[in-house]
Amino acid sequence: METIAIRGDEPAAQVTSLVSWLASVDAEGVTEKQRLDSVAALEALKGAAAAAQARLTAAAVIDREALSEDSRSVRADLALARRCSPSLADQNVGVAKALVGEMPETMAALTRGEISERRAMLMVRETACLSVEHRREVDKQLAPKLATMGDKKLAGAARRAGARLDAESLAARNRRAVASRRMSVRAAADGMA
Repeated sequence: METIAIRGDEPAAQVTSLVSWLASVDAEGVTEKQRLDSVAALEALKGAAAAAQARLTAAAVIDREALSEDSRSVRADLALARRCSPSLADQNVGVAKALVGEMPETMAALTRGEISERRAMLMVRETACLSVEHRREVDKQLAPKLATMGDKKLAGAARRAGARLDAESLAARNRRAVASRRMSVRAAADGMA
């Protein structure tokens, strides 16, 4: 594959140029090893793109909050930009703010393309009940293992590290989860329930 130099004044133009170049990538005439290496490089690119999205998302939210705008307006705009539902955009905003402001090691690994956006989201989700200081400590403890653990192991390790630092917040999170569970029956079509 050839090297691509992206030039332009604004990031959107640069990314559009990269997307155009990626559309021209063809699997014909490429060896199996080159294909696998390219797939690995593209996976790293996806991680780096997710990190860039997180930085831009967090900055957009901060800018809108500085203007005293309703946070729902920026979330709606981000939902349109990401082509997702508003509730998923809310999750993306939360993850972006946590990665940018509270989890520098996870953000750095995502920026380098060493981990996927899913793995970064797992770290954020599993440390959500912790204080900022404890979240940073878990982030620092797990930083060397982020790229080498599977998703389940990473989620478990983050949960255990958080429990060692603040068992009470984890217990409170579990109590809230149990308290919010309920079962109901509602009528459905054709006499079903």
